[in-house]
Amino acid sequence: YYENVDMLAPYVAEWSSDTLLIKLWQLGVSAEVVKKPGEIWDEEQVRLNHLLTVADDGATVVGLPVDYRAVPCQKTEAKTAVSHPTSAPLSDVRVIDFGTFTAGPHSSIVLSDLGANVLKVEPIGGDPMRFYFLKFTGSSRGKRVIELNLKTPEGQEIARALCAKADLVHHNFRPGVTQRLGIDEAKLRKENPDLVICETSAYGLTGPKASYGGFDMIFHSYCGHAVRNSGEDGMPRNYRLPIVDFTAGLVANLSLTAGYFSKLRKGTGAAISTSLLDCGLFLLSELVRRPDGTFEALPELDAQSAGHHPAERLYQVGSAWIAIAAVNSDMAKALALLLDIDELRDLPRESWRPEHADMIAQAVVTKEPSQFLDSLHRAGIWAEPCRRNAMEHVFDDPEFRENGTIVSDNDPDYGQYLQLGALVRFSRSATEPSGRSPRRGSDTRSILKGLGYSEDAIDDLYGRGIVG
Repeated sequence: YYENVDMLAPYVAEWSSDTLLIKLWQLGVSAEVVKKPGEIWDEEQVRLNHLLTVADDGATVVGLPVDYRAVPCQKTEAKTAVSHPTSAPLSDVRVIDFGTFTAGPHSSIVLSDLGANVLKVEPIGGDPMRFYFLKFTGSSRGKRVIELNLKTPEGQEIARALCAKADLVHHNFRPGVTQRLGIDEAKLRKENPDLVICETSAYGLTGPKASYGGFDMIFHSYCGHAVRNSGEDGMPRNYRLPIVDFTAGLVANLSLTAGYFSKLRKGTGAAISTSLLDCGLFLLSELVRRPDGTFEALPELDAQSAGHHPAERLYQVGSAWIAIAAVNSDMAKALALLLDIDELRDLPRESWRPEHADMIAQAVVTKEPSQFLDSLHRAGIWAEPCRRNAMEHVFDDPEFRENGTIVSDNDPDYGQYLQLGALVRFSRSATEPSGRSPRRGSDTRSILKGLGYSEDAIDDLYGRGIVG
C-alpha cells in the first residue's frame, strides 16, 4: 500500500504531470495534480456540477453537494408514525445498498443504526474492501449481504426484484454502469415508481471527467486539503483518514432520509446524486471568492504546523502535548493571566503574533500536564490532551460501551473486535447499532427464499455462479 514510494518517486519525477495523468487515466488509474484551495473552481467539471453559488453580495461560495430531483409517486400511502413509538426511527424502511469500498457502503450505515433494514449487494467474491477488515466492517456492519453476478441476466433480475420491494437504493458505480447492469433508474422505476435513488460518483454525472473513477486521497489533494495541511515548507501533506469518503457517505445518508421524508409527506420519490469532488470542495466551505476574483485568505499553519493562531494551537507540556483553543477574547485574556505573560494581558486576541506562540510555549513546557490541563479548565479555556492512543481510550470507556457508541462482535478469523456504533440517540426511539460484520454472501440463501426461490432453484443459481 505504502511500501514502494521511494522506488516509484524517481520514475514519476521523469514525467510531465499532464502527460503522466493522461497515461494513468488511459490505464484506468485514479490520479490528479495536487492543487491549492480554490484552484479548480474554474475548471469545467466543477462548473458543470453547479456546486458553487453566488451570494447576495456577489461573493462565490460553496453550496450543498447534492443534486435532488423530485419524482412524483404513484402508490405511496401517507404514514404518520411507525408501528410503535419506541421502535427504531427507521424500522419500517428497506434499503438496497450496491455500494463498495468506503463512500458506497458508508451511505447507509447511519440508516442501519437507526433501524433500517439494509441489504448490501456485493459482487461475486465480495466487496473489494473486504481485504481491509476493520475499514470494511466500519461501513458495512449490521447489514445483510447477498453476492450477485450483475453481469448476468439472472443476477440483474434478482437485483431488480430486491429493489422492487425497497424504499431507498444507493450505489457508487461510475455513470453509465447501471445501464449496463440493468439496474438504472428507468428500469427500477418500472417495478417501483416510488423509489428514492441516490448515486455517489467520483466527479459527477456529467462533464469531461464523469466517466473517471476516484478515491478519497485523490480528491483530498485535488480539492486543496493537502496544500491546506502544509507547513512552512509548503510540502503538501496527506490526511490518512478518508474524510472525503466519510463525508460523501454521510451526505448520502442525509439525502436518502430527506427523500424518504418527502415521499411520505409530499408524495414524491427522488433521484439524488452527490460526488467525491463536490464533497471534497464542500469540506473547504470556509473558502470565499470575492466579486473581483480574489480569494479571502485562509489562516495558515505556523512554522511548526501546530496551529494557525497562538491562542489555538498544540503546545508541548512536559512530556505530553495539549491542544488549547482560547477561541474568544475572554478566553485569550484568561490564558494570558494564567501564564502570567504581561505582554498579552491587555493585547487584543486579534493582535497576537507568531512570536507570542513562542512565549506561551516557553511558559508551559515545564508544567506538569494533568495539573496544567486542570488549570486551563478551571479558567474556562477549552483544552484537551493530544492522545497517541485516542481510540483505545474511547474503546475502554464503559459509558461508551453502555450507550452504544462502541459496539463489539466476534469474527471467526479475527476474534473479538470493537468499533464505533451509533452516533445519534433519541429520547424515546431506540437505535440499533450492530457490531456484526457480515460474512461473504452470508444471507444470500435466506434473501432468495424471501423472493420466492425454491431450494433447488437456489442451488442452481449457486452452481452457475449467479449468486455466491
